[in-house]
Amino acid sequence: MSKRRKILQNEQLILHSEVNGVCPLCPTVLIYEKNGNNQKGFEIAHIYPLNPLPKEKTLLKNEKKLNSNSDHGDNLICLCFPCHKKYDNNKTVEEYRELVKKKEDILKRKKEQEIWSKTSIEKEIFEIIELLVDQNLVFEDNLEYSPKTIV
Repeated sequence: MSKRRKILQNEQLILHSEVNGVCPLCPTVLIYEKNGNNQKGFEIAHIYPLNPLPKEKTLLKNEKKLNSNSDHGDNLICLCFPCHKKYDNNKTVEEYRELVKKKEDILKRKKEQEIWSKTSIEKEIFEIIELLVDQNLVFEDNLEYSPKTIV
């Protein structure tokens, strides 16, 4: 039996932001206000169970796993309390596939954001503009435009 690791607060924040603060299985907001204070309304769920019961092993035996380590962040997702309880106690293949698909979409979006953040296209465009401004370019060609009417 695998020991459940403590999920640190920063990882919880990352997982919360991955689902945009809303339970991926229902429209419940995962942080709510009560008596002027913000309250945590979510738990971190293992998409593929950390310690699957025999019936879960049978149910999910041919299903895709997001990571070979069930305690890896790729296999974790924020769910509201009722959805987490329902998912853990009465899992269906359809719900499992739905969560796998949602997490795959999240991981794809994260990868795209990572690639985009490493792209320096704006900087490169700025450098080209600066080069053009610094040059004493003389355009030999006279450009003429003949507008046409579209009927």
